[in-house]
Amino acid sequence: MNEPLPVMVWIHGGKFESGAGGTDLYHGSVLAAEGQVVVVTINYRLGALGFLATAKLDGNMGFQAQRLALQWVQKNIAGFGGNPGRVTIFGENAGSTSVAAHVASPASKGLFHAAIVQSDPWPARLKTRARGQDTAYRFAKALACDVNDVACMRSKSVDEVYHAQNVANGQFFPLHIFDGFMHWTPTVGTPELPEQPMQTIMHNRHNNVPMMLGSVQEEAVEFIMGGKAINKVSYAGILLGLYHTRAKDVMELYPLPKDSDDCRMIFASVITDHLFACAHRRAARAVVDTAGHAYLYRYNQTLSFDGWGKMQYCNGHACHGVELPYLFNTVEEVMQVQLTPGEKKLALLTGQYWSNFAHSGNPNDGPSSVAQQWPGYSADGEQEQVLQAPGARQTPHLDKKQCDFWDTMFYDEAEAQQRFERVWPQVLSMLAE
Repeated sequence: MNEPLPVMVWIHGGKFESGAGGTDLYHGSVLAAEGQVVVVTINYRLGALGFLATAKLDGNMGFQAQRLALQWVQKNIAGFGGNPGRVTIFGENAGSTSVAAHVASPASKGLFHAAIVQSDPWPARLKTRARGQDTAYRFAKALACDVNDVACMRSKSVDEVYHAQNVANGQFFPLHIFDGFMHWTPTVGTPELPEQPMQTIMHNRHNNVPMMLGSVQEEAVEFIMGGKAINKVSYAGILLGLYHTRAKDVMELYPLPKDSDDCRMIFASVITDHLFACAHRRAARAVVDTAGHAYLYRYNQTLSFDGWGKMQYCNGHACHGVELPYLFNTVEEVMQVQLTPGEKKLALLTGQYWSNFAHSGNPNDGPSSVAQQWPGYSADGEQEQVLQAPGARQTPHLDKKQCDFWDTMFYDEAEAQQRFERVWPQVLSMLAE
């Protein structure tokens, strides 16, 4: 009888509002066959249906639906040749935020044994119960319902619910602007999630499993370049609104461009480093500081084919999600495109790292012999594995100056709250002048 195979459970992204586990991009056939794993892709409740927080609802229904899927895996995966004692959860965008939340959740303990976090915007915090109720009030008002009248909300059509979600998404949080990055998230300050995942890991209150985590080189290009041009005055104003008394420090680190009046690319660098690249380094450091094992990566690959659809500004850039066609490696079959020889090698290596990690908690150890070894992260060496066709290279101290700066900001919740409350009246006064 064959030994049961490790299991990889994929949690899809989409800002907790959209997406599905069954899309062609996430087809797990190649990853399963080449990595000798069982791949499970799941769906979960989205938007208000999954994360509406009121006085009666804790706003974690979608998160609980994910856990039900993990419980199903524990009970049933042996029937599909999988090992319930060797489960890895992995996801990108909101899926990676979900993975981090399960790592932090006491209720998810024992349901998985390793975790892969792909492009989680860590500083864009999960909603609190109070913020969730503010969003719920706007949502209910758009439906012409009382916020606690669930029966009224259930009587509305899908189109009405979708419209109300968009209305609620327009909410602005002046003390925590990044809280508007994702409105429909799991809720912290609840038994499900007592605190923000970063805080849980930093204070060693998490489910301590091996973690692989990282981001792509130009995460924020997708979000910033799709908007209007940002002139130099607007850039300064945006930094002031985001970073208050630290805005000058940010501008010194990310200065105005000399060859263009459009500041979108430099602003994209700010958001990439703050929300993604440097935040993942901080999370990796927190994992090893609590005697855990972490493997940190940076994906720096551009598509050789036109895979960005309407987001043509991502052509030639390593945009958010660029690793996915290589990880699942079904793009040639699904999109009928031809990868370059270098891309094929990168796709093979990516799948090997991910599946080896599912086998052993180490991307180097498993059924696949990798072309380049990937050292574990340490605070001294700060090793980061850069994946770029045709392979990977070890890069210590990547963007150290920038990441050391971001380490001083916004990771300690109490300190951040005190700073915002102290400086926000000053900012309002400056804007009124």
